Amino acid sequence: MKKFSVRLTALLLAILLCASVGVSASAAGTTEKWSGKKMAEVFGVLLEDALAQFGSGDGMSPAEIRAIIEKTPFLQGDDAKLKLQPSWNPLCYLTILTDWYFAFLPTEKKDIYKVVAVCTPLLGDRYLWDSDLDYYRSIGTFKRRDGNGIFNGKNYKAENHQTQQAPGTINRLFGFAEWMDSVTPLIDQDLETRRIYFDYNGADWLLQIWKGSYYSISNGAEVGLYDKPKNRWLDHYDCSDIYLNIGIDLYKDNDHIMNYAPEKTWWASAFRFTSKDKVYLAKDLKMISTIAFEDKVMLDAVVKSLKEKPQDGVTYKTKGMVLTLTWK
Repeated sequence: MKKFSVRLTALLLAILLCASVGVSASAAGTTEKWSGKKMAEVFGVLLEDALAQFGSGDGMSPAEIRAIIEKTPFLQGDDAKLKLQPSWNPLCYLTILTDWYFAFLPTEKKDIYKVVAVCTPLLGDRYLWDSDLDYYRSIGTFKRRDGNGIFNGKNYKAENHQTQQAPGTINRLFGFAEWMDSVTPLIDQDLETRRIYFDYNGADWLLQIWKGSYYSISNGAEVGLYDKPKNRWLDHYDCSDIYLNIGIDLYKDNDHIMNYAPEKTWWASAFRFTSKDKVYLAKDLKMISTIAFEDKVMLDAVVKSLKEKPQDGVTYKTKGMVLTLTWK
């Protein structure tokens, strides 16, 4: 019940925030209480404009999206002192509310705010309901505190209308196999990939990179690190328990489409939402990835594989413990 309720609320928030491409920003600088009725109205506008954006290239800029989010109330004074109920509290789902709206609750860390619902029950005192999401104001990013991401294992960055993979995503449970790439055309993905196999620490390892378009609404790129025991006959890899600092930049000619700031993870995956006329084929994109290794033996094993089995279109260089892959 806890996970279902938390994920449902996170999904509703994600739809609202990730699709925030269609409400007038003329009221920037004011705040709006996102009540249930208000959200219902906003969803319709967001959906209509999102479809228009992806269909015609019209839509809001990242700055306008950020302005909408900044209209959400930042709690102060007595409102910030209301009792905070955890997301899993069953009483919160049984209480009849006369009013509620989303707001940002300050935390001990200056830049981080909890995303909460300010609830006014029919009986009893007002309280705050915790969504388990945090808003990082300086970078315009929403994250779930458990590390699983707010939507499909990803966090949302309003600054550039981009999703970025959360290291603790549920995808870790499933591992990876080559056949998974074969189904991507069936789910509207135009991807190219390169697989770098290497031996390390008595196991078979795979460093894989992807670039392309996702669902006809975004450009993106990925870097994944996987391993499996040498005696496993099935060609199925586990998600690595070793996390490395991985960063990604994606380009179309001289246009810098996307940046995934270096983050310690096993799978760096980010998508930049855009209009249909700016969704490019994988072959037209250039990907540059930096991977900071912590063990020179592991770095040397990857470099050895790249030397012995060059990857089509991929060049590499090393500086200290950092490997840079450039894929045109």
